[in-house]
Amino acid sequence: MVSVVGEIKLQAAKEEQFRNHTADRYRRYALTRLSMRALKDYVRESKLKEQAQLTMCQYRCRLKYLYYTAFIRWYQALPALKSERLELHQSHDALVHHFRLRLIGRKVLKALKVHSEQERTLREKEDFKNMMRGKVSTWLKEITTKEDNFETIIPQP
Repeated sequence: MVSVVGEIKLQAAKEEQFRNHTADRYRRYALTRLSMRALKDYVRESKLKEQAQLTMCQYRCRLKYLYYTAFIRWYQALPALKSERLELHQSHDALVHHFRLRLIGRKVLKALKVHSEQERTLREKEDFKNMMRGKVSTWLKEITTKEDNFETIIPQP
């Protein structure tokens, strides 16, 4: 009987050892799987970070390139833009000048017409005044000559 009990204990020990061994293998397998998953996740995340950094660097480089290109194109287009703006200002100035001529020109012509009429009336008055002075002066000359004639004809006491 001792041998049967010893065999049973041995058998139980072997089974226990097998279970422990299987549990250890499963634990190692699970640990390996977890560590491999963690390693794989770490590699994936590091690749994503690297790719994000690369993408960000590319984005910044692209942005700098776009800024530089836009600035260069703007600088190259600047003379054309200036001339276009100058032409636009000149056309606006011409339009304003034309408008002012039409608007103010009528007023100036009316004022000129009124002024010329006033000048003509003043000239006519002056001419009339000069004509009347001439008539009066001729009358005065006649009167003075007649008075001289009267004095010679009729002596005064």
